[in-house]
Amino acid sequence: MITSIYLGSIQLDTNKRVLSSIRNLSFPFIQYSAIRKGSFAGQSISPSNFASYKLALEFTVAGSSFANLADEREQFVADLAEILAEGSELLKINKSNGVNTQVEIKGVDIDADADARDPITAKFRIEMEAEYPFLQSQTLQTVMGMVFSGGGMPVPMPVPMDMSAGGANEFYATNNGNAEAYPVFKFYGPLTSPSLTNFTTGKTLNINYNLSSPSDIMIVDTFLRTVLILPANSNGRRYVSGEFWTIKPGVNAIRLGSGNPAGTVDVIFRDHYYGI
Repeated sequence: MITSIYLGSIQLDTNKRVLSSIRNLSFPFIQYSAIRKGSFAGQSISPSNFASYKLALEFTVAGSSFANLADEREQFVADLAEILAEGSELLKINKSNGVNTQVEIKGVDIDADADARDPITAKFRIEMEAEYPFLQSQTLQTVMGMVFSGGGMPVPMPVPMDMSAGGANEFYATNNGNAEAYPVFKFYGPLTSPSLTNFTTGKTLNINYNLSSPSDIMIVDTFLRTVLILPANSNGRRYVSGEFWTIKPGVNAIRLGSGNPAGTVDVIFRDHYYGI
């Protein structure tokens, strides 16, 4: 099922490192308090259900001799220690069904076993911990939407006349994973008090702020629940109300509303997965 696994640019499974198992050690939904999350008074917790994500990998490392096995073990540990050197590394897991996922690893614990009676193999159990509580696809999706507008009557009018409201510029985001995805929204002016609605879930994000020109941008991170206004590089959290909504598995219908119809929004996300 697992065809290859990388830590940064280093492939962990090689002809001398055989991955025997990989498993999830925690489920992403665990209730954390504000104190446990490390927030401060008045800060919005993001999201209300939060947990770190843990994986356990078991490898068999082989060598052609005692000396070569020692070299292979030391190199394997050095490769894993890149997490410590860099502060974090991206773990990429590629599967035979084409579902390729990733997660940023912040910590690693190594349990290695060397048997004096076995001169050519050693066992490794590696526990990795990520701050982000889901696996994500390696492909970043960006869906652009324009301001939704109601329909009108064509000229000449057809007979019989269609009395439905009509509409335009509803756009769609497809999450191919099995967990709700946390998108980033990038609003580009001119927009007047824009709103962004996921009609599939019935949730709306409202912004009580005007973006005057295409150079005025607001970036909303629905997982961190942060709002950044550019080019001023200022905090716009106070202008946002409603829901920091997610993208459900499957197709999601989205509408952008605004008093000024000239602006746009980018919905940026990766497919999200509960586990391997």
